[in-house]
Amino acid sequence: MGGTLRVIGKVLGRLRPYRLAFTGAVLQVLLSGLLELAKPWPLKVVVDNVLGGRITLESAEGDGSRFVLTLPRVAPLRDSQLPEPETDRPAVTVDAAAAG
Repeated sequence: MGGTLRVIGKVLGRLRPYRLAFTGAVLQVLLSGLLELAKPWPLKVVVDNVLGGRITLESAEGDGSRFVLTLPRVAPLRDSQLPEPETDRPAVTVDAAAAG
């Protein structure tokens, strides 16, 4: 344990002249990771709010995951003067587990 701490201390000592660049690189890696986690969020907003559908996830340990994307056959109308779409038509469902 003492040898490991000594090596870490030496490495950090040699990084001292580059601490600004090193800190920037670490921050870029962290920001990149956060952005990767946030990628699905805009898609969910579009599907939920613009298209009138929904995305669901079903997961069980040992069985894997199942993503289900459900969209109406006709997107919701935004202009109140246009006629409402037919609501008796069933929605279209895409099941990623069945498709793969």
